[in-house]
Amino acid sequence: GDGFDDLIVGAPLGDGLSNNRTGAGESYVIFGAESLPATIDLATLGTAGIRILGADTIDQSGRSASRAGDINGDGFDD
Repeated sequence: GDGFDDLIVGAPLGDGLSNNRTGAGESYVIFGAESLPATIDLATLGTAGIRILGADTIDQSGRSASRAGDINGDGFDD
């Protein structure tokens, strides 16, 4: 771990970037850092985070977000 908390933002009714999957949902992980900008554009996260799109219609990715545990296997909860 880098010592900074990350933030997950859920948009369960989002349709993703032109994916034509109504209600597939979107989740955004914003990586914590020593300093962050006042505004973060979720459409253009770049290296500031990742976007996860629901695979199918009505998946509602991002509907429920909570602690995920150690996803990347580095010994620290993500």
